[in-house]
Amino acid sequence: MRKLSLGQRIRCEIAGSLIHSPSIVFLDEPSIGLDIIAKQKLRGFIRRINREEGVTVFLTSHDADDIEHICRRVIVINRGTVVWDGSVNTMKYHLLGRRILDIELQETPNAQERAEETAQEIKAMNLQGLTIVKAEGNSLKLELDIARNNPGTVVSRIMEHSPIADMSISTTPVEEIITMIYQGAI
Repeated sequence: MRKLSLGQRIRCEIAGSLIHSPSIVFLDEPSIGLDIIAKQKLRGFIRRINREEGVTVFLTSHDADDIEHICRRVIVINRGTVVWDGSVNTMKYHLLGRRILDIELQETPNAQERAEETAQEIKAMNLQGLTIVKAEGNSLKLELDIARNNPGTVVSRIMEHSPIADMSISTTPVEEIITMIYQGAI
């Protein structure tokens, strides 16, 4: 066993913990030392044994991707005190109520200045709850408080002034939300 890599040892430990078909499994950092494909397979396997075989899984992890991809419920403990107990979806979509808008503007001859010009135009619109995080080249990164404004409205207003080549709207990453919880910001 000592000649196995960390990832191989983790796989063996997980297999050993499941060999007797337990109803409850405790996993501590189950994806540590695994490559990307192995992590994806392990996460899918853990979700499957939970869903199909009814195995309760207690997962402790510092890997926010493990939490986001495996767990339905998250308990955040800081210095022995429970500071968050709720669903991952509530944490991602409702706790902060913010969305990240990554916008790629269409190429123009003066592409280097386009994002900065658009950022100035956005500021002039006085859109409630909108913060410009980054304006560089053809790229804009905006943060939107959805309690104060609707993403569709904001995107429509931006499109009135600047053609958009591509864009994505995402939630604040789970890792960042957990950090804010630990810092007492939430």
